[in-house]
Parts: sequence; C-alpha cells; structure tokens
Amino acid sequence: MLDVESNHQIILLYFREGLSIRKIAKKLHVCRKAVKDRIVEYEQFKSEPVKEQLDPKSSKSKYLTQGPVYDSSKRGKRRLTAEITDIIATCLEENETKRLQAKLV
Repeated sequence: MLDVESNHQIILLYFREGLSIRKIAKKLHVCRKAVKDRIVEYEQFKSEPVKEQLDPKSSKSKYLTQGPVYDSSKRGKRRLTAEITDIIATCLEENETKRLQAKLV
C-alpha cells in the first residue's frame, strides 16, 4: 500500500518533472498500475469544484490525507508446501553455484 508521501511524490514527478509512468514506477519501486491509478485519482480530484476539494468529508480530500485503502478480505490464504520449499532450495543452490563460478572467472 502506498502512503501519502508516495502519492505526493508520484504527482510531483509526473506533473512537475514530466517523468513517464514507467520511470516513476522504477524510481519509487512500485508497479505501473499503482502509479497510473494515483495520477487518475489526482486528475479526478482536480476536476472537482473547489468547494468539494476543501470539504474534509470528501472522498478525494481523504485520499490526499490518508492514502488509498485496499480491501483484502476476498483474498485467499496461501500455503507454503513442501514442493515449493524444494523448488526454492534448488534455486538457492543453483544461485550459490553461479556466484562461486562468477568469482572464479
């Protein structure tokens, strides 16, 4: 979840610096969809009448002060199975082997 500071950084980088959504996502280490969503929300906020922007009960006003809230109630639980653990162990062993080989070269 992005915090309020990240939301402001996205807006500043996009509108002031003129960076693309992709560059902002790389710079802040967030997904492009999150960056695009923040920009769209901000543009909607800007298009509202000034009265609604200043209203502390406005949903857009809450967005600027609190940031987005995600509903994770519909997500299913995930389990770490023995099969996955074996795959991870194999990948770690291969990675270590590659690191050692790279040091020798």
